[in-house]
Amino acid sequence: MGETEVVDKQWHHVGCVFDREKLKAYVYLDGLLDGEADIPAGFGSMQHFDPLRLGIGAAAMLVEMDEVLI
Repeated sequence: MGETEVVDKQWHHVGCVFDREKLKAYVYLDGLLDGEADIPAGFGSMQHFDPLRLGIGAAAMLVEMDEVLI
């Protein structure tokens, strides 16, 4: 969803905002808007206890996260 490929092995701040009224998701990289996407109507509840994953299916990444705020 983001436009920037991050391959510099440095720490970065990544944020994602879901706007259910506009049916949009926004990704921020180091404080700057880096991409947006439409989210389908009925996207689902944001209240669950499933593991937090980055990516989808086999593309999910094993990463280190610090100072996570949800």
